[in-house]
Parts: sequence; structure tokens; C-alpha cells
Amino acid sequence: LLPVCFTLALTRRTMLKNWRKKLFATLLAKGGEKFEIKVSPFKKRIFPDFTGKTILEIGAGAGVNLQYYQTVRTVYLVEPNKYLHRYILEKNETRKQDIKLLESFAENLALPDGSVDVVVSTFVLCSVKNVEQVVREIARVLKPGGQFVFIEHVAADRGFTQVAQKLFKPILRCLGDGCDCRRDTLVLINRSGAFAHVEARIDYAVPTLVFRPWLIGVARR
Repeated sequence: LLPVCFTLALTRRTMLKNWRKKLFATLLAKGGEKFEIKVSPFKKRIFPDFTGKTILEIGAGAGVNLQYYQTVRTVYLVEPNKYLHRYILEKNETRKQDIKLLESFAENLALPDGSVDVVVSTFVLCSVKNVEQVVREIARVLKPGGQFVFIEHVAADRGFTQVAQKLFKPILRCLGDGCDCRRDTLVLINRSGAFAHVEARIDYAVPTLVFRPWLIGVARR
């Protein structure tokens, strides 16, 4: 009886986890385009010229960043949420880019050392299990002189936003695919020791309420 109860409990937990991931994928796909309109000016300021380069994007979501990779040679995409894959493939139907969906997590990238020119992360490091390990993996797969560009929402240190983040944190972790809106991501990036040179700024003047401030930066290999 005990093994049966354990199996049923495990099955129920798996079903609940899959339901949350499916819900998150649907919400991200539906709301991502509207949010992208607000985020696009920030991305255009920080994204390098991708022409002819090999790109890796971690946490590709529903594929909103594909529009910036039109002159790219090869795009590797890491997206652990399998329910988002169909949205990525649908977007690529019109673009016909050379994309490769990797069956891996950002903590353990299925790519050789020094194999990509640029790594992109937009609103992803809030939900990975181990930021420092992810950053070390990013540094490993970058070529010498390669760039890690990132825009992340991080912990607020003042006012209403700080209070709102504390209140919403449990809900976001449950429904936001593990999102932790209270992370001090810049400290974790620096603590990883993966990059000797990191240029980053904290920006409160962004078009969101709870999901601010944003950490916007570039780390060079």
C-alpha cells in the first residue's frame, strides 16, 4: 500500500508541476509581444551587432528575441519548459533561421568550450536554480572576447516596489516558473568569478511595477 500511495503522490506532484509550466507558457506567449514593445528600446541599446555570429540564448521563452537574430549565422536556444517550444518553432516558421533547440539546462550547457560569440539572457536569471553555476557555464562556452549581454529584473531596495516584491514572491515562484523577484543578481554574477570585466547598471526608470529595477549589462570573456 505504501508504494502505491507514494506513486500516486509523486504522479500528482508531477501533474501539478506540468500544469504550472503549461500555464506559464500560455501566459508568456500571450503577453510576451505586448511586453516586448516596452522592452525593445532597452534591448536595442545593449545588444551588439549579431551579424555572422554564433548566438546562444538561455531561457528563450516564446522566442521573442528571434527578431534580433536575423543576420546571425547560428542560434542555439535553451528553454527547459517544453510547452514553450511550439511557440518558438511557430515564430521561426516565418523567419526560417538556423535555430537549434538544446535539450539542456543553463547550469549544464550541451555545448563545447569556446563555441559561441554572444550569450543572451533576458529576464531569465531570476528563475534558474543556481545563478553562479549558470554564469560559469556561460563563460565556458564563450569564445575569447565573447560577450554575455543581460537584462534582468532584480530586488528593489526601496519604497512600494520592495514591499510588492515581498508580497508577490510566493505567487511568482509558483506561477512564474520558479521566478525569484528578490534576487541580487549582480552580486551573484560577480561572486561567480566567471568574468573579470562586468559593466552593469541598475535602472528603476523602466516600464514595469513589481518587475523592477532592471539590471542591464555586458560581461566580456
